Amino acid sequence: MAQPDETVRFVSWRDGFHKIAFTKLLRTSVSHPGLKEAHDATNHLMGGGVLEVVVRSGEQEALVRRAEALGAVPGPRQQDGDSSCSPG
Repeated sequence: MAQPDETVRFVSWRDGFHKIAFTKLLRTSVSHPGLKEAHDATNHLMGGGVLEVVVRSGEQEALVRRAEALGAVPGPRQQDGDSSCSPG
């Protein structure tokens, strides 16, 4: 069973974009360019907080593979297209 800091949740968001929530796990070994801002932001998460970043769908697949390679467990993908609470 995975620890809370070893989980990653992927949430589909918008058209062609995905909002991805990371935990501190991904700051340990980040090599994907799309994770640079995630790496920088997670440095501020000292208590196991969750970071959310928005990436293109093409990058999302790479993030999934990278997370799985690190031992992370992807959560259920949820559709969030017609949400009344839009970001930005």
